[in-house]
Parts: sequence; C-alpha cells; structure tokens
Amino acid sequence: ISEQAARAIHELLACPEKLTRFHLDKNMTGDDGTVHIAAIVSKAKGMKDFKMAGSRFFSEGAIMLAKALAQGNSLERLDLNDNNVNEEGAAALVDVLPKHANLQYLNLEATALGEEMGGTLLQAVAEGCSKLEVLHISSNDFMREGAEGVARAIAGMKNLKVLSIGDNELGDFGFTQICMALKESGAPLVELDASCNELQRAGAVAAAHLAASKPGFRSLNLDGNFIPDEAVEEVESILKAAGIEIALLPMEDNDPEGEADDEGDVDALLGALASIKV
Repeated sequence: ISEQAARAIHELLACPEKLTRFHLDKNMTGDDGTVHIAAIVSKAKGMKDFKMAGSRFFSEGAIMLAKALAQGNSLERLDLNDNNVNEEGAAALVDVLPKHANLQYLNLEATALGEEMGGTLLQAVAEGCSKLEVLHISSNDFMREGAEGVARAIAGMKNLKVLSIGDNELGDFGFTQICMALKESGAPLVELDASCNELQRAGAVAAAHLAASKPGFRSLNLDGNFIPDEAVEEVESILKAAGIEIALLPMEDNDPEGEADDEGDVDALLGALASIKV
C-alpha cells in the first residue's frame, strides 16, 4: 500500500484500539506511510501480533513504530523483516522490546542491524523477553566482528527453539561462538539456519555437535558455505551417531573448494562442543 492508502486506513479504521493483529507485507508504505501505521499501532495497546515486512521504511519509520509499540506491552509476535531499520532504528527498539515480556516470535531478518547494534538489541531482547522461542536475524551484517556480542545475547535466550542466522559472514570462529552460546543456554533448539556464513570445517562440525546435543533436533541448514567434502562426511557421521541424519538439509550450493578469510583459534571452542554428551 502507498502512503495515501496508509492514511486512508488510519482515517477509516473505526476502532483501532481493539486491534490485536495487524499485518502488512511487501508494500510501498515507506517512512511517510509508516507515520499513519504508527498512529494506528499507538492506539492498539493490546496488540499481540504486528507485522510490517518489506514495506520500504528506514530508520525514521522504525523509530516511529518503536514509539508506537511503547504504548503497550502485549506483543507476542513482531515481524519487521526486509526493511532498513538500521542502527538508529535498532537503538529505538532497544528500550521498547523488553517491555513486551510475552514476545515469543521475532523476525528482524534483513533489517541492517549491523555488527555493533545487533548485539545490543539482542541483549535487550534476551533480558526482557524470556519467552522468546523463534528468532530470525539472517542478513544483518553481523560479520565476525559482531559475533561475540550476538553470541552473548543468545546465551541468555533460554527458551529458543528456532534460530535463523544465515548470511551474516560470521566465519568459523564467529559461528562457533554462536554454537557455544546455544549450548551454554540450555535452550531446546530444534532448528538452526547457518547458511551462507563462509563456514568451513570448524563451523560445520560445531553446528553438528550442537545439533547432536539437542533432544528433538530436526533441521540444520549449512548450505551456501565453503565446507570441504570430508567435513560434510564428518557432519553426517556426527548426526547419524545421534540418530538425526535426516536433520541435515540439502547442500546443493555448498562450495567445498571455497575459501574464507577467517581469524581466531577455534580449537578450544570445538573441543568444548565435542565434549557435549549426546
């Protein structure tokens, strides 16, 4: 919908304060249209499920939505994926999301959180949203430099079941930190998407050991990485020993001869993961 359509919705909606679910997806709303959507949300203090994905708003729109969401504390699901929230918008959400203690589903995929603010925002979520079960944060430019902050936050998410963290260029060392965090948290993880992260042997093996340690684990996506053929076999062996070989998704876009510029010694982290009792 356009800015004009968003304004019309705002003007014509009879009782916005009664809304508990509001979805907009793949629109041309932009920051100008988000003004009107935010006005609706600010009145819907009992909102439980809000989605405004692919709506072409930037940090200004994200800040407006954050202020609107701050008027309530009942969110259970929030989806802002595929918008340029950026670090400024993420900073506004840091103070708001912890107010929504019942948040169970959060999709911030492709919102350009960045390597520094990504960890900061996720730490706020970990501290204030203890019921969170599903987290989508792929394509956010966390990079290797931001992995530690993100891992520290994830370690505090004790009820996490689904994590999508693909396409963040974490590398082996960065991603292994994420795996350690998921191990230390004791979270009942059943799905992990680590595709397109420039992973090689160490990252892949770390993911396999983690998956093997989680009861009921059902889906591991390692596609689009640089995992050597022998490492793929090692991953398959680890999963087979745990009785979950079917959990590994197809790896048609894996490049076994690819190279990644990775730094850091992952031996200690891998050793800790390998010691997990399956």
